Amino acid sequence: MKPREDVAAMLRAGATQRQITAALGVQPRIIAATRQALGIPVPPGRGGRRRDAVRDQVADMLRTGATARQIRAALGVSTRIVTEVRKDRGIPIPAGRGGGRSPDPALHDRIAQLLHAGHTYDEIQAQTGGTSTATIAAVRKERRIPLPPGRHNHTGQPARTPEQALHHHSRPAPDDHTDWTGPTQGHSLPVLWSAGRHNALHIAFRLHHGRQPTGYVRRTCTHPGCITGAHLNDRRIRQANNRADQAYEQIFGATS
Repeated sequence: MKPREDVAAMLRAGATQRQITAALGVQPRIIAATRQALGIPVPPGRGGRRRDAVRDQVADMLRTGATARQIRAALGVSTRIVTEVRKDRGIPIPAGRGGGRSPDPALHDRIAQLLHAGHTYDEIQAQTGGTSTATIAAVRKERRIPLPPGRHNHTGQPARTPEQALHHHSRPAPDDHTDWTGPTQGHSLPVLWSAGRHNALHIAFRLHHGRQPTGYVRRTCTHPGCITGAHLNDRRIRQANNRADQAYEQIFGATS
């Protein structure tokens, strides 16, 4: 794009982009291209003042513990700007707010108390200085705190319990096998979501055996992806089977 001399003359005289557009009827991109092509500097103090003022506001909110979401809503800035301001001005992430820091046990205890009391994530954020939803969800999952009865998820429907989610994604197959129709992680690990991510094999094992599994849960059948509880074992069952096999061999001898 060829620079325009009339635009250049007004730029050198210190006219603003708005003044040049009004006087010459040119587009802002032509003004910017002319300034860049001819190396015309921005007058001292021109531009950036509003941007700096906004960044000052971002910094002030960060120092008071506001979350990126709260700052975006209040100032209309992007997450990138919030991150840049935090980094440029050396503002630390509040304790318990993620960022790779060690979990704050006291904060997690407080979050757990609020979850048990039935508070929503927004209410917990308000009472804990803007703790991230990821941290709250992690506490709920770690401590196995269920959603309150009647609490709805983002779909507007009552959230399923892990057991309901397992049943929803299960499909009977021949010979007492059960196919998994839900999401998987990696190549074949069945997972379900209910107030956090769960290993579907663990849920199926618990429902059948009446206890939480110990160690890895493995299938005892050859049906691909089977989640029938009776076809699953854990380390405790495998160890018991090994002891039984050893006792049998001691009594009757090894089978050929």
